[in-house]
Amino acid sequence: MKKTLQMKRVLRTALIVLLLGTAKTYAQTTFTVENLNYSVNEDGVSVTVTGHIDGTAATGELIIPESVNYEGNNYDVTVIGNDAFAHCQLNGDLVIPNSVVTIGNRAFRGIYGLNGTLTLGNAVTTIGDYAFGYCGLNGDLVIPNSVVTIGDSAFDWCNGLNGTLTLGDAVSSIGVYAFEYCGFTGDLVIPNSVVTIGDYAFDGCNGFTGSLTIGNTVTSIGECAFRLCSGFTGSLTIGNSVTSIGYGAFANCSGFTGDLVIPNSVVTIGDGAFSTCVGLSGDLVIPNSVVTIGNGAFRQCIGFTGSLTLSESLTYIGLQAFSNCHFTGSLVIPSSVTTIEEGAFFQCKEFNGTLTLPEFLTEIPTGTFSECGFTGSLIIPNSVITIGTYAFINCTGFTSITTMVEEPPILESNVFQGISIEELTVPCNCIPAYEASDWSTYFTTILEDCSSDVDESQESAFTIYPNPTSGFIKIEGENTQHISIFNSIGQYVYEGNATEYDLSDHEAGTYLIRIETPNGIITKRIVLTK
Repeated sequence: MKKTLQMKRVLRTALIVLLLGTAKTYAQTTFTVENLNYSVNEDGVSVTVTGHIDGTAATGELIIPESVNYEGNNYDVTVIGNDAFAHCQLNGDLVIPNSVVTIGNRAFRGIYGLNGTLTLGNAVTTIGDYAFGYCGLNGDLVIPNSVVTIGDSAFDWCNGLNGTLTLGDAVSSIGVYAFEYCGFTGDLVIPNSVVTIGDYAFDGCNGFTGSLTIGNTVTSIGECAFRLCSGFTGSLTIGNSVTSIGYGAFANCSGFTGDLVIPNSVVTIGDGAFSTCVGLSGDLVIPNSVVTIGNGAFRQCIGFTGSLTLSESLTYIGLQAFSNCHFTGSLVIPSSVTTIEEGAFFQCKEFNGTLTLPEFLTEIPTGTFSECGFTGSLIIPNSVITIGTYAFINCTGFTSITTMVEEPPILESNVFQGISIEELTVPCNCIPAYEASDWSTYFTTILEDCSSDVDESQESAFTIYPNPTSGFIKIEGENTQHISIFNSIGQYVYEGNATEYDLSDHEAGTYLIRIETPNGIITKRIVLTK
């Protein structure tokens, strides 16, 4: 028993000694030299600057050494810690020594007195989130070639930085709000090392006065990345790896000049991406890679004075996507387009050629082509179910209007107001239906065209029943190659080869069924009731 108690005392004594030794070792990992506090890093040979001995009350110039000696040991200064000097009263220039690798989050945030230049050492790889936000630094800013990451809001609202910005050729990501509302001037080159440009990265930097070049490695341009950068006076070059141009990416960048070349890697052009970029001129070609053009994407880009060519892969044209643009010539909307939102081409008055609508469009929404300057014939494809209010109001250049739809599409108010054409051409044997519809309020004479009527034997070879239906439908006919079903706003409901389909999970309304055969395409409508 006595031996057991003695053993317990020995173990307890050893544990106390171990704990005291650990505490001593920990205490020795932090120290102060002159007016700066340090902590030793895990490697035991380098240190982090943790702050000033006077805290946020620190004044005067800040001098960070490359190395520091404490109790005979020499340590390299490699890290400036999180919040190290945030909101201090320091002033003058700021030099980050060549030994520093990492600048922590908020390290210098809110130091308005830093009203001189900033020099970043050539070993820095990471500039943390908010690292220099709201500082009073001015002049040029050179991001050295060692830097890989520029954190979120790293330099936001450093509007005293009123010289040039040079980005090193190792930077791979520019964080959100990274340079928001800085005052840079001159050209801006995003190097080929950059992969992502974060949301609002350069938002409000309206001092740039030259061109903007985005490197070939960038894959995404974030939301509002260059919004309100209205000072640019040169060209805009977008790298050939960009797949998405975010919401408002270049909105209100009114100073760009010359042609806009969208690379054929782009799939999505976001809402308002180029809105009010009034200086862009010439033709605009939307490459075949683009599937979606967002709401207001090119709204009021009044500088375009050439033609508009749309992607053959395009499926969606957003609300007011090209409204108030000044394109000339004809407009061909490819057959891939299934949805056009309201006012997509509103007041595009300079169009002086023909308008070709996609063959499977089911709805022409409100104001889509209002006050456009198209000339020649307007042909409404047989897929159209609804034409919205003011869709073609004051489109006075049309010389004739023909509808290919056997059952008169629903007209909302003032669809053809201001058009002087009195004759309407409709499919064979459809005059009574159009005379009994709202179409007769716009056209005093309704004629029929039987010359291009589809092969009646082919048409009658296919039957879809029941019609109307409460859900289930069956398609009967020979040599069916492919079947597509669209709802009233042009969205795909089904695509495949099945000749039976259940619509009961979908909303009530009119549906378009497109049947591809070796002899051509048949389109029919059915009504789903609930």
